[in-house]
Amino acid sequence: MEKETNLEHYLRRLKRIVKEKYNSPRMIFDTIQDYVDPQIKHNCMEYTTDILEWMAQEYKGDILDYAEKKYLSEVIRPFREEVNGIKKQTDSLRYRDFIRIQVGDDYLTFPQFAKGTKYKGLKLEKRYTPEELGL
Repeated sequence: MEKETNLEHYLRRLKRIVKEKYNSPRMIFDTIQDYVDPQIKHNCMEYTTDILEWMAQEYKGDILDYAEKKYLSEVIRPFREEVNGIKKQTDSLRYRDFIRIQVGDDYLTFPQFAKGTKYKGLKLEKRYTPEELGL
């Protein structure tokens, strides 16, 4: 049997505390969305519930490390609004990976690198948006 978390146990009390101590739980929600996790969703009638449910989710670290994020941010800067997706792909003949960025109907293909050496947080063949990658 799985043990109850503190968040589960104290959920009602925490909701009350957030409502009483903060003028606007929506401000807390918006701050989380702007600075911590743009993927947080508003699903319920109460922002306090959304905040606490988000807190109970598994922590997912950054997908890209600092250098990877900085490099990709600079590369896409001139046409960021036109980027449709970013993927890590494999050249199966050479057993090497590469990054491919879709810009409109065109693709930017980056030089290959040895598997498992760069962009380790990206899943192969998964299409990411710049927002998901924090770019």
